[in-house]
Amino acid sequence: MVTQLPMYLDTSAIRALGRGLGDWSAGNASSTSMITLVELLNGIDGEEGEFQRRRASILALTRSATAVVWERPQAKILRAFDHLRIYGTEDGGILSLRALVKLLEQTPDLDAFVRARGEADLDAAFDYFARYDKEFGIGLVQEARAGFIRIREAFRAQPTSQRTILTQLHSFWGCESR
Repeated sequence: MVTQLPMYLDTSAIRALGRGLGDWSAGNASSTSMITLVELLNGIDGEEGEFQRRRASILALTRSATAVVWERPQAKILRAFDHLRIYGTEDGGILSLRALVKLLEQTPDLDAFVRARGEADLDAAFDYFARYDKEFGIGLVQEARAGFIRIREAFRAQPTSQRTILTQLHSFWGCESR
């Protein structure tokens, strides 16, 4: 029997489906990542119209059957390798992101969101995720390369066939293989 994998919905898909996401996701296995929520939060405090559009997308997502993977991509990549399983499933940043999403669900407009965010001491977390959204692609590649350096060290003690796999990984990521 073939198991159907959930369809991954990126930010543009979430926005395009809009309020219809709930109905659509009820009949389709789907998932998205915390990056979608970060991207929707980034820019939400610009003006009221943009706040309402982004809020509607976040509300549609949180009320739908679409699963959210609450793990940073960097941690997920590094956890894929037995030798590097050092990350928990939820760090403080993710807890703050969840708190921001919950706060957004409870506030009807931009002014209320900004005020509640300050009262909940989440301004720093909001600013952090705005920077994370802009920098995560670059950081992801840098962290992946650093992870592959650690993998290389772990694989040096392994049989030759596993070293071949490491060489292929390095080639894919553009890292030098030693």
